[in-house]
Amino acid sequence: MIFISLLISLLLTFAIEVPIAYMRKIPFKVAFSVNLITNPTVVILYHWAKYYQLPIIWVVIVLEIAAIIVEGYFYKDYYKKPWRFALCVNTLSFGIGLLLQRL
Repeated sequence: MIFISLLISLLLTFAIEVPIAYMRKIPFKVAFSVNLITNPTVVILYHWAKYYQLPIIWVVIVLEIAAIIVEGYFYKDYYKKPWRFALCVNTLSFGIGLLLQRL
């Protein structure tokens, strides 16, 4: 289950961020590296928290905020407002993930 969740998360984020990165002339390796750092960490910690029956809503909030901070830091050289970009991309990715879970 973790592998499928991670794969879907990575694919969604790449589908959203890569075209934007291309338009902004951000090197692909930057967008790829940022997602390889944050996505597996968030997905694994989410499933770990779920396994230990921690309050998921708070876990998700903390993990998403952490991902936005880390991604914003890595994008700071490419965007005027990198944390806003990270917030938008993560919100979109998270929302699509929620919709896919409902199917």
